[in-house]
Amino acid sequence: MQSPTFSRLPFPGQGAVLLALVVAVFVGLAVLVYNSSFLQVRSFEVAGVRVLNQGALIELSQAYGENMLTLRTGEVEDRLEANAYVAEATVSRDWPGVLHIQIVERAPIGTWQVGGSAFLVDAEGVVLDVQVGTPPAGTIPIAAVDGTVPQIGERVDADAINLIDRLRSDIPALSGENVASFEYSRLFGLTVITASGIRVVFEDSKDYDYKLATLVSTLTQARAQGLAFSVIDLRFGDSPALR
Repeated sequence: MQSPTFSRLPFPGQGAVLLALVVAVFVGLAVLVYNSSFLQVRSFEVAGVRVLNQGALIELSQAYGENMLTLRTGEVEDRLEANAYVAEATVSRDWPGVLHIQIVERAPIGTWQVGGSAFLVDAEGVVLDVQVGTPPAGTIPIAAVDGTVPQIGERVDADAINLIDRLRSDIPALSGENVASFEYSRLFGLTVITASGIRVVFEDSKDYDYKLATLVSTLTQARAQGLAFSVIDLRFGDSPALR
Protein backbone atom coordinates (compact mmCIF):
# COMPACT_ATOMS: atom_id res chain seq x y z
CA MET A 1 0.00 0.00 0.00
CA GLN A 2 1.44 3.34 -1.08
CA SER A 3 1.95 6.06 1.46
CA PRO A 4 -0.14 9.12 0.79
CA THR A 5 1.69 12.13 -0.75
CA PHE A 6 1.12 15.69 0.28
CA SER A 7 1.75 18.83 -1.85
CA ARG A 8 2.69 22.15 -0.24
CA LEU A 9 0.19 24.77 -1.12
CA PRO A 10 1.50 28.33 -1.60
CA PHE A 11 0.51 30.53 1.25
CA PRO A 12 -1.55 33.55 0.41
CA GLY A 13 0.53 36.58 -0.79
CA GLN A 14 3.69 34.53 -1.41
CA GLY A 15 4.20 36.13 -4.88
CA ALA A 16 3.89 39.62 -3.47
CA VAL A 17 6.44 38.85 -0.79
CA LEU A 18 8.93 37.54 -3.33
CA LEU A 19 8.41 40.62 -5.51
CA ALA A 20 8.95 42.87 -2.52
CA LEU A 21 12.18 41.05 -1.70
CA VAL A 22 13.44 41.43 -5.28
CA VAL A 23 12.57 45.12 -5.28
CA ALA A 24 14.23 45.61 -1.91
CA VAL A 25 17.42 43.92 -3.11
CA PHE A 26 17.40 45.98 -6.31
CA VAL A 27 16.84 49.24 -4.44
CA GLY A 28 19.55 48.34 -1.95
CA LEU A 29 22.02 47.67 -4.73
CA ALA A 30 21.03 50.90 -6.50
CA VAL A 31 21.53 52.93 -3.32
CA LEU A 32 24.86 51.22 -2.73
CA VAL A 33 26.06 52.06 -6.24
CA TYR A 34 24.64 55.59 -6.05
CA ASN A 35 26.46 56.35 -2.81
CA SER A 36 29.71 54.68 -3.83
CA SER A 37 32.64 56.45 -5.49
CA PHE A 38 32.08 54.38 -8.65
CA LEU A 39 29.78 56.99 -10.19
CA GLN A 40 31.54 60.07 -8.85
CA VAL A 41 33.43 62.45 -11.14
CA ARG A 42 37.02 61.40 -10.54
CA SER A 43 38.89 62.74 -13.56
CA PHE A 44 38.62 65.36 -16.30
CA GLU A 45 39.63 65.67 -19.93
CA VAL A 46 39.92 69.30 -21.02
CA ALA A 47 40.30 70.28 -24.69
CA GLY A 48 40.57 73.57 -26.57
CA VAL A 49 42.69 75.36 -23.97
CA ARG A 50 45.50 77.63 -25.16
CA VAL A 51 45.73 80.46 -22.62
CA LEU A 52 43.65 79.27 -19.70
CA ASN A 53 44.96 77.00 -16.97
CA GLN A 54 43.31 73.56 -17.02
CA GLY A 55 43.52 73.17 -13.27
CA ALA A 56 41.80 76.50 -12.73
CA LEU A 57 39.01 75.48 -15.12
CA ILE A 58 38.51 72.17 -13.31
CA GLU A 59 38.27 74.03 -10.01
CA LEU A 60 35.84 76.52 -11.54
CA SER A 61 33.62 73.67 -12.75
CA GLN A 62 32.98 72.58 -9.13
CA ALA A 63 32.28 69.10 -10.51
CA TYR A 64 34.91 66.94 -8.82
CA GLY A 65 33.29 64.30 -6.61
CA GLU A 66 29.80 65.03 -7.95
CA ASN A 67 27.56 62.10 -8.85
CA MET A 68 27.54 61.44 -12.59
CA LEU A 69 23.83 60.58 -12.54
CA THR A 70 22.65 63.84 -10.99
CA LEU A 71 25.32 66.18 -12.36
CA ARG A 72 23.75 69.09 -14.26
CA THR A 73 26.11 69.66 -17.18
CA GLY A 74 24.35 72.93 -18.12
CA GLU A 75 25.16 74.42 -14.73
CA VAL A 76 28.80 73.34 -15.07
CA GLU A 77 28.93 75.01 -18.50
CA ASP A 78 27.49 78.22 -17.04
CA ARG A 79 30.15 78.27 -14.32
CA LEU A 80 32.91 77.80 -16.89
CA GLU A 81 31.51 80.50 -19.17
CA ALA A 82 31.62 82.94 -16.26
CA ASN A 83 35.33 83.19 -17.10
CA ALA A 84 35.65 86.03 -19.62
CA TYR A 85 38.13 84.04 -21.73
CA VAL A 86 35.59 81.23 -22.26
CA ALA A 87 33.37 81.96 -25.27
CA GLU A 88 31.70 78.55 -25.07
CA ALA A 89 31.98 75.47 -22.86
CA THR A 90 30.56 72.03 -23.66
CA VAL A 91 30.48 69.39 -20.91
CA SER A 92 29.76 65.68 -21.45
CA ARG A 93 30.00 62.48 -19.40
CA ASP A 94 32.23 59.48 -20.07
CA TRP A 95 31.03 56.69 -17.79
CA PRO A 96 31.66 55.82 -15.12
CA GLY A 97 33.65 58.78 -13.77
CA VAL A 98 35.20 61.03 -16.45
CA LEU A 99 33.98 64.50 -17.38
CA HIS A 100 34.90 65.92 -20.79
CA ILE A 101 35.20 69.71 -21.04
CA GLN A 102 35.49 71.31 -24.49
CA ILE A 103 36.45 74.98 -24.39
CA VAL A 104 36.27 77.65 -27.09
CA GLU A 105 38.57 80.44 -25.97
CA ARG A 106 38.32 84.10 -26.81
CA ALA A 107 41.44 85.59 -28.35
CA PRO A 108 42.57 89.17 -27.64
CA ILE A 109 42.92 91.39 -30.68
CA GLY A 110 43.48 94.72 -28.95
CA THR A 111 44.37 96.53 -25.76
CA TRP A 112 41.67 98.99 -24.67
CA GLN A 113 43.54 101.79 -22.90
CA VAL A 114 41.72 104.09 -20.48
CA GLY A 115 43.86 106.55 -18.56
CA GLY A 116 46.71 104.60 -17.05
CA SER A 117 44.96 101.22 -17.35
CA ALA A 118 44.87 98.79 -20.27
CA PHE A 119 42.56 95.85 -20.89
CA LEU A 120 42.70 92.97 -23.36
CA VAL A 121 39.59 92.82 -25.58
CA ASP A 122 38.45 90.29 -28.17
CA ALA A 123 36.69 90.72 -31.53
CA GLU A 124 33.28 90.98 -29.84
CA GLY A 125 34.44 93.73 -27.49
CA VAL A 126 34.54 91.46 -24.44
CA VAL A 127 37.01 92.67 -21.81
CA LEU A 128 39.17 89.62 -21.08
CA ASP A 129 41.71 90.76 -18.53
CA VAL A 130 43.87 93.59 -17.28
CA GLN A 131 46.87 94.01 -19.54
CA VAL A 132 50.10 93.59 -17.58
CA GLY A 133 53.55 93.68 -19.14
CA THR A 134 54.09 93.17 -22.87
CA PRO A 135 50.82 92.82 -24.83
CA PRO A 136 50.28 89.57 -26.76
CA ALA A 137 51.76 89.54 -30.25
CA GLY A 138 49.45 91.00 -32.89
CA THR A 139 47.24 93.00 -30.56
CA ILE A 140 46.51 96.60 -31.51
CA PRO A 141 46.46 99.47 -28.96
CA ILE A 142 43.15 101.35 -28.74
CA ALA A 143 43.17 104.58 -26.74
CA ALA A 144 39.71 105.28 -25.30
CA VAL A 145 40.13 109.00 -24.74
CA ASP A 146 36.83 109.65 -22.96
CA GLY A 147 35.74 106.22 -21.82
CA THR A 148 35.15 104.83 -18.37
CA VAL A 149 37.22 102.01 -16.93
CA PRO A 150 35.50 98.74 -17.92
CA GLN A 151 35.13 95.65 -15.76
CA ILE A 152 36.37 92.21 -16.81
CA GLY A 153 33.56 90.42 -18.65
CA GLU A 154 31.89 93.65 -19.78
CA ARG A 155 31.81 94.77 -23.40
CA VAL A 156 33.22 97.88 -24.97
CA ASP A 157 32.02 99.19 -28.36
CA ALA A 158 31.81 95.98 -30.43
CA ASP A 159 31.38 97.91 -33.69
CA ALA A 160 34.64 99.74 -33.08
CA ILE A 161 36.43 96.45 -32.33
CA ASN A 162 35.11 94.80 -35.50
CA LEU A 163 36.09 97.88 -37.48
CA ILE A 164 39.62 97.70 -36.08
CA ASP A 165 39.88 94.04 -37.06
CA ARG A 166 39.10 94.96 -40.67
CA LEU A 167 41.02 98.23 -40.93
CA ARG A 168 44.31 96.89 -39.61
CA SER A 169 44.61 94.70 -42.71
CA ASP A 170 42.61 96.65 -45.31
CA ILE A 171 44.30 100.05 -44.89
CA PRO A 172 47.88 98.78 -45.47
CA ALA A 173 46.75 96.57 -48.36
CA LEU A 174 44.84 99.30 -50.20
CA SER A 175 46.55 102.57 -49.24
CA GLY A 176 50.15 101.63 -48.49
CA GLU A 177 49.83 103.25 -45.04
CA ASN A 178 50.66 101.00 -42.10
CA VAL A 179 48.43 101.21 -39.04
CA ALA A 180 50.18 102.23 -35.80
CA SER A 181 47.26 102.48 -33.38
CA PHE A 182 43.61 103.39 -32.92
CA GLU A 183 41.81 106.01 -30.88
CA TYR A 184 38.19 105.85 -29.76
CA SER A 185 35.88 108.57 -28.44
CA ARG A 186 32.13 108.89 -28.10
CA LEU A 187 32.18 112.09 -30.22
CA PHE A 188 34.35 111.02 -33.16
CA GLY A 189 34.06 107.25 -32.96
CA LEU A 190 37.11 105.42 -34.26
CA THR A 191 40.22 107.22 -35.45
CA VAL A 192 43.10 105.41 -37.14
CA ILE A 193 46.65 106.65 -36.53
CA THR A 194 49.01 105.53 -39.29
CA ALA A 195 52.73 104.90 -38.94
CA SER A 196 53.41 108.17 -40.81
CA GLY A 197 51.33 110.14 -38.28
CA ILE A 198 48.14 110.67 -40.30
CA ARG A 199 44.93 110.59 -38.27
CA VAL A 200 41.98 109.10 -40.18
CA VAL A 201 38.59 109.72 -38.55
CA PHE A 202 36.56 106.68 -39.62
CA GLU A 203 33.81 107.01 -36.96
CA ASP A 204 32.03 103.65 -37.39
CA SER A 205 31.47 100.76 -39.80
CA LYS A 206 28.61 102.44 -41.67
CA ASP A 207 29.42 102.73 -45.41
CA TYR A 208 32.67 100.91 -44.76
CA ASP A 209 33.62 100.18 -48.37
CA TYR A 210 32.79 103.72 -49.49
CA LYS A 211 34.85 105.27 -46.69
CA LEU A 212 37.79 103.03 -47.47
CA ALA A 213 37.65 103.88 -51.18
CA THR A 214 37.40 107.58 -50.30
CA LEU A 215 40.45 107.29 -48.06
CA VAL A 216 42.52 105.66 -50.81
CA SER A 217 41.50 108.23 -53.45
CA THR A 218 42.08 111.14 -51.05
CA LEU A 219 45.56 109.93 -50.14
CA THR A 220 46.41 109.43 -53.81
CA GLN A 221 45.27 112.93 -54.81
CA ALA A 222 46.89 114.60 -51.80
CA ARG A 223 50.22 112.96 -52.51
CA ALA A 224 50.04 113.85 -56.20
CA GLN A 225 49.35 117.51 -55.34
CA GLY A 226 51.95 117.64 -52.58
CA LEU A 227 49.41 118.67 -49.95
CA ALA A 228 50.52 118.78 -46.31
CA PHE A 229 47.92 117.39 -43.91
CA SER A 230 47.73 115.41 -40.69
CA VAL A 231 44.01 114.57 -40.47
CA ILE A 232 41.55 113.00 -42.92
CA ASP A 233 37.96 113.13 -41.66
CA LEU A 234 35.69 110.64 -43.44
CA ARG A 235 32.47 111.44 -41.56
CA PHE A 236 31.09 113.68 -44.31
CA GLY A 237 30.31 111.29 -47.14
CA ASP A 238 31.88 112.30 -50.47
CA SER A 239 33.45 115.43 -48.96
CA PRO A 240 36.37 114.27 -46.82
CA ALA A 241 37.99 117.01 -44.76
CA LEU A 242 41.76 117.44 -44.73
CA ARG A 243 43.43 119.39 -41.96
